Parts: sequence; structure tokens; C-alpha cells
Amino acid sequence: MKTCYYELLEVSSTATDTELKKAYRKKALQLHPDKNPDNIEEANHQFSLISAAYEVLSDPQERAWYDTHKSSILNDNYNDDDDNFEGESYLPSISIDEIYRYFDPGMYTVMNDSMSGFYSVVSRFFERIAQEEVSHGKYGNVSGYEKFKDDDVMNVNVIDEGMLKYPRFGNSGSGYVEKVREFYNVWGNFSTVKSFNWKDEYRYSYAPDRRTRRMMERENKKLRDDARKEYNEAIKKFVGFIKKRDPRVKAGQLELNKSIKKKQLEEYQNQIRSSRLEKLKKSDFEEQDWQKLTPEELEDMEQLLQDEYDEDSEFDEYETDEGDEEIHEFECIVCDKVFKNELMFKNHEESKKHKKNVRQLQWEMKQEGIELGIDKHGDNDLSEFETAESEFNSEVELSEPESDDEEDQEKEEIEEVVDEPEISLDVEDLEVDDEIDEDSVDSSSPLPTSGKQAQQDDTEIQTMMMIG
Repeated sequence: MKTCYYELLEVSSTATDTELKKAYRKKALQLHPDKNPDNIEEANHQFSLISAAYEVLSDPQERAWYDTHKSSILNDNYNDDDDNFEGESYLPSISIDEIYRYFDPGMYTVMNDSMSGFYSVVSRFFERIAQEEVSHGKYGNVSGYEKFKDDDVMNVNVIDEGMLKYPRFGNSGSGYVEKVREFYNVWGNFSTVKSFNWKDEYRYSYAPDRRTRRMMERENKKLRDDARKEYNEAIKKFVGFIKKRDPRVKAGQLELNKSIKKKQLEEYQNQIRSSRLEKLKKSDFEEQDWQKLTPEELEDMEQLLQDEYDEDSEFDEYETDEGDEEIHEFECIVCDKVFKNELMFKNHEESKKHKKNVRQLQWEMKQEGIELGIDKHGDNDLSEFETAESEFNSEVELSEPESDDEEDQEKEEIEEVVDEPEISLDVEDLEVDDEIDEDSVDSSSPLPTSGKQAQQDDTEIQTMMMIG
């Protein structure tokens, strides 16, 4: 008769973690083999039982599982004949209650390859599950199961693993990467192919009509699905239970982590070497960006430049028919005007409006306390400018504003001549000196450039034209 874990540790089923820990330490001191030199074998057995009990009850998930299935785990009154041939199935099938009994840590206290050792007990269990699955798969005509040999119980240990549906558990010498890890990956995703038709509650032959038969089918299907789900969960739970106690897993994971870290370190060192080599190469020669272009990219770039500078390009906006002939323009910054030639620009500089703008700019700069550079006189110019400004405003009230082109400028000059008062002269009063000495005229003396002198010259020319 199996003993309950709570009874082994002498605690209640509602004991806290602290109470479990104290009880385990107390029992461990009492049953440790060193404390019982006269009966070492029995002490080892009892010590392994309390260790297994504490291992299960100290884990919240395993404790909950144990509390739920405690009656099945502790049940020794199991008849193989009753469960191997249930219902209408003529194929052997392990029951849920029998699976639960394997959740006893006391069965795995001996960690060796002996018949009662950990590896042998677990191997026999999974070989039985695999044999049943392949037998039910072939019986139910499940696709692909006819090629597997897991159901050959007599020769299963000598059959090539390539012909098996499920991997073997192995022994203490099995490699973690080669076998152990694959075993837990496959069985951890276990899903049975058993039909569980022996769980049916109703026989369809007893249905009096079609409606009753459909109701029976729905009820039987529900029972089968529930049994299948419980079976799958029990197998997966047992896989986790064994994996936690498998010494090969912990040792194999440590070795695997070491090899992974070693590989990562080697890759990192190779990257450092490659980086250093690249730096050494770049120190001797730095490849230009244009050298990295492929021939196709170079062709695309040339086509782009050709399209950019063709005849319709926006860069031809200021080109003339003469090709590369340079165009000179004269700009008056004060008046914000542009002239096509030097003559027009000089005539503009002699205009009243330009001079007024210059004086206006000088006055504004002086107001701000900034020297313009063209003002070489004192502060008296400020009063002179105000007087000149008032006089000029009175003179240009009737005149049109100066235009940007030549026609407006000529029109302004004509208006200035027209605004001069008419001079009535008598032809007889005019005296012409025929003996004008040409040499008396100093050709080197400059021509008058003031606006008033230019007006007088225009008046004399007009008078001569009237006389003529």
C-alpha cells in the first residue's frame, strides 16, 4: 500500500510552504543514512520517499496535480485485464488511472539502468504508449501508420529508429543533443490517435428513430472528446514530470549553453578580426563613392545629366542665339532698376528722381546714425536736403513717374524741356560773331553735367531750330 505524501511528512493537506519545509528538515535528520548506520538500506529507502514527497508538494503545480489525482495515484487495486479490453475495443489501452500511478516519485529513487532503475521504468512506460498508438493507428486506418514498427514489442529494442513513430527514452549514456532533447520535443507535443469508442454510453442499435440516434451520437462524441483530451493532458503532464527529474536534461543543458557561448565567442572574435582587416585595407586605399557604382547605375546617371542639360533644360533660360555671348546689365541699387546699356544708366544717374532717391537714402541713414560713405559733408546737408526735397516735390507734381524703359526716360526729358518758360527773342537782336576763333575753345574743358545747364542748352537748341 502506497503512503500519502502528507502522511510521510506528517503534515496536513492544508500545510503552508513554511510548514512543509520544517517538516521535511525534521524527517530528513531522523531518516538520513548517516543517522541510521545499523539499517542503511531501509534508511536510504525512507529518505528517498520523503525527498520525493517534499519535491512534489513544494511545487505548486505538482501539488495541485497530486491533490486532484491522489486517489488514482495511491490506488493499488488495479486489474490489467479490466482496462486492457474496455468497451468494444479489442486493442489494449492504458487507462488514465494507471498513468496517474506513474506520478509517484518513489518509483524513481534509483537513478541507474537497472530493471528497477529510473531509465528502465520510464523506458517501459513510453514503449507501451508508443506500441498502443501505432496499433490503434493501424486499426483505425490512420494514414502513414502502416509503415511504423513501434507495435513490434518483441523486437522494438533492435529495430532501426527510422522505422519508429516515437523516439526511445534511452539510458543514462544517451546524449542530450542527439537523443534526449528530441525525445522531449516529440513527446511534449503528443496527441493520441485512439478513438476512445469504449467510452460510448449508448449503442446506436437501440435507437428507435433517427432523431434519437443523432442525440446518442452527440452524447457519445462528447464522451470520446473528453476522454481524448484527458488522455493527452495526462501524457504531456507525465513528460514534464519525468523531464524535471531526468539528470541528463540538466547536465545536457549546461553543456549546450557552454557550447553556444563558445560559438558566440568565436563568432565575435572573427568579427573583430574581419573589422581590423577592413580598417587596415581602408587605411591604404579609400574607395570613392562613384567607384562603388555598377555600370548600370553609371549609365542611368549619364542619362540623367544628359536630360538635365539638353536643349529644353531650364538652364537654357538665359542663353542667347549667339551661344556663350555674355550679357551685361547695369543696375541702380538705390532706385531698384536695371538698364540694358551704360548710356541709359548714366542718363538715369543724372535724373532728378535718382538724385532725390540718393538724398532720401542719405537722410534715412543719417537718421539712424549710420554713415553711407558717399556723404562727405557735414550735418548741414540735412537741412539742404529738406529744402531741395520740398522744391522738387512742387516741380514734379504734374510730371509722370519715371519708367523702367528708354521711352519713359525720353518722355521725362521732353517734359522737362516743355516745362521751361518760353523765351521770345527778336531775330534782329541776335548778333552772330563770325570771327569765332576755334582755337579759343578749350577742347579739354569738361562739358556741363548739371541738370540746369542741360536745360539751358536744350533751350538754345530749340531757339536755333525756330530761327532756322
